[in-house]
Amino acid sequence: MRLHLLMNFGTVTAKSEGETTITVKTGNSKIAECRVIVKKENDFYITSELYEIDNISKFIKFVPIDTTYSEFRDNIIANVEFDIVDKNGKQIDSGVIKTGYKLVSRENGEDYLISVMFDANGDGIFNLVDITRMRLHYVENPKYLLDEIHATSLDVNKDGVFNLVDCAKMVQTYLLM
Repeated sequence: MRLHLLMNFGTVTAKSEGETTITVKTGNSKIAECRVIVKKENDFYITSELYEIDNISKFIKFVPIDTTYSEFRDNIIANVEFDIVDKNGKQIDSGVIKTGYKLVSRENGEDYLISVMFDANGDGIFNLVDITRMRLHYVENPKYLLDEIHATSLDVNKDGVFNLVDCAKMVQTYLLM
C-alpha cells in the first residue's frame, strides 16, 4: 500500500491510509527515522518496539519464550483496550504467553495471533517436544505439519523463513539450557 504524505515546514499531513518510514538526514550526516502508520480513526491497530507486528497476517511475532502476561502487555501499544485470550477464547491475566494466544480488541473483536519463539506446540515451554515438532515439520511429515502461527515460532533467527539454520539454532539453544 502506498502512503501519500504532504510535508510543509516539518509538518506531515497524511492524505491516505498506509505505512511508511520517514528518514531525515542533517547537514552533518546524522540520520533519524520515524515509522508512520495511518489508519482510519476507528480502526484497531497495535505496535510494539519489541515484537514484530504483521498487519497483513494479523500476527504478533518473535515474542521471547518465558514472556509473562505483564511483560507482554507492557510492550504492546494499541489505540483501543484489548484482552489476551487462550486458544479456547478464555481470557487470561497471568502466566506466560503461549503460541496460539490472541490479542483481541474489546471494541470490535478484531484479533492478532501471537507466536512465541521456540514454542512449536503452544504450551509456553521450550523443551524436547518442541524440538521433535520442529524436526517433524522440517521433514514435512504430513501428520505433523504445523499451522502458520506455530510454524512462525520456529523462525528463531527472524529472517522470515524456517530452514536448517533455525533447526540448528533451536537444538543449540536446547543443549545450552
